[in-house]
Amino acid sequence: MRSCRRAANINIDRGWIDDEAGLSGRRSVSKIGGSERGDPVAAGRLSPEETTMKLSISPQKALEVGAENLVYTHLRQMVMRHELPPGQRIYPKELTDELRASVTPIREALIRLSTETVVNEVPHLGFFTPDVTNADLRFLYESNRLALQWTLDEIVRPDRKTGLLKPPDEVTHAALASPLEAVETTDLLFMHLVRHSNEIHAMRNVSIFCARTFFSRLRECKRSEEKRKEVVRLCRLYAERDFGGLREALDDFHEEGRNGLSKTSDLLDGGTESSAAA
Repeated sequence: MRSCRRAANINIDRGWIDDEAGLSGRRSVSKIGGSERGDPVAAGRLSPEETTMKLSISPQKALEVGAENLVYTHLRQMVMRHELPPGQRIYPKELTDELRASVTPIREALIRLSTETVVNEVPHLGFFTPDVTNADLRFLYESNRLALQWTLDEIVRPDRKTGLLKPPDEVTHAALASPLEAVETTDLLFMHLVRHSNEIHAMRNVSIFCARTFFSRLRECKRSEEKRKEVVRLCRLYAERDFGGLREALDDFHEEGRNGLSKTSDLLDGGTESSAAA
């Protein structure tokens, strides 16, 4: 269903603003994949030495913070790519060798992931990877579409005072890439776009969509080059600030995603990214 607030060929004259300035003239902090992109320490972009200077903590503590972020990132990818199959219990002790970490940072990463609903925590039982059903995926596609369309409504609002956050280079210079890069670029675009909403619930919905649908979208990109071309088109429309075209393209993206679920439902039961390459 098309939005009733559709506007063709919308183009905003306000220039891009630096990510460091934020959307309201101050440093912006936005939860993306569990990290604070406005904070270079939380996002893991500072070295241990720089982290020590910024937070006045010991070099050893800075190294521990960096190691915990690595465990979190690796574990999140394992869940998203179904390297840990859906609906299965996660045993931290069994992951110590692969993650090269002790049980404690693995449990802390799982707690963090559970707050983002990337994994489920069941009292007295532990952590489980979420089941993935077609009904779940259809709901996620629709909630993501609504969050992004609402964000576009906010962007083109006549009384909007601020400019737009400068897109990441991966979005501005998007080109036909591998299936994995295409999905990651899509997630980067969606998370960057929804930040303009300044609405934590919208950001959370998009973050959940990116995590829960990652595997099915990866399979589709492996099956069809047109899916990867679609990502390039979405990025180009955003970089050119053609928000009318982007609105229609996003509607098409989500409609095609929902319609394609029946074709990939047999691939969602215990498959992994490596099997997707077969």
